[in-house]
Amino acid sequence: MVCANCKQKIENKDAFCPHCGKSSKRRDTVFEVIVRQAIAKAPWRQICRSAMEENEITEEDILKEVESRGFNRDDLSKK
Repeated sequence: MVCANCKQKIENKDAFCPHCGKSSKRRDTVFEVIVRQAIAKAPWRQICRSAMEENEITEEDILKEVESRGFNRDDLSKK
């Protein structure tokens, strides 16, 4: 991906641009979207697979966050 501030190439997992130091909130945004898809019982594993891979987000990361928000992982879509 490219830093929105300095336009230099950065890794998806970088929280900050190593070139200019600007915050990269992409991973956080992607993570939140996937969590909301899971809570909504959408087929998030299928829909979000490539975004999860690109941003190094695991299924377990999502399930833990869903549980921390008071939802039961067993109630989520298995698709």
